[in-house]
Amino acid sequence: MFLCGHVVHLHWPRFSDQFHYDAIQMLNTALNRGSKPPIIADKIEVVELEMGTQPPELEIRDIGDLTVGQFRGIFRLTYTGDAHLVLKTKVQANPLNHKQPDTSIHLIGGSRGMLAAKQPLVVPTLLRLSHFRLSSYVVLVHRL
Repeated sequence: MFLCGHVVHLHWPRFSDQFHYDAIQMLNTALNRGSKPPIIADKIEVVELEMGTQPPELEIRDIGDLTVGQFRGIFRLTYTGDAHLVLKTKVQANPLNHKQPDTSIHLIGGSRGMLAAKQPLVVPTLLRLSHFRLSSYVVLVHRL
C-alpha cells in the first residue's frame, strides 16, 4: 500500500546513447518551433546533454484508480541535481541597423554614442545551462 507523502527513491543510471539521441532530437524540435526573437540569428541546437548523477525526488501525493488494468497517480517531482545542457546558436550583437550606403558605421543620437552598423554582427554562441531547480506535479495515467 502506498502512503501519501512517501518519497520514491529512483535508480538514476547512466542513460543510453539512444536515450540521449532521442532527447536531443526532441529538444531541438521544441527549441526551433515557432518564431524566435530577432536577436537569435540561427537555429538553436543542443550540442551536449548530461542527465547528471543525482536523481530527482518523487513524492507520492495521491494514488487513485488502482486496478489490474488501470493506474492513476499524482506525484510531486523535485530536482536540484547536476544535470546540464549546452546550446549552440548565433546571436545578432548589434540589432541597430543603418541603411545608408555611404558609411559602414553611423552614430545615432549625437553625443550618446550609440552605433548602428550597416551589416549585422552575428556571433556564434555556446550557452551552458546548469544548476537546474525544478519543482512540479506529475500526473501519471496508465491503462492496459
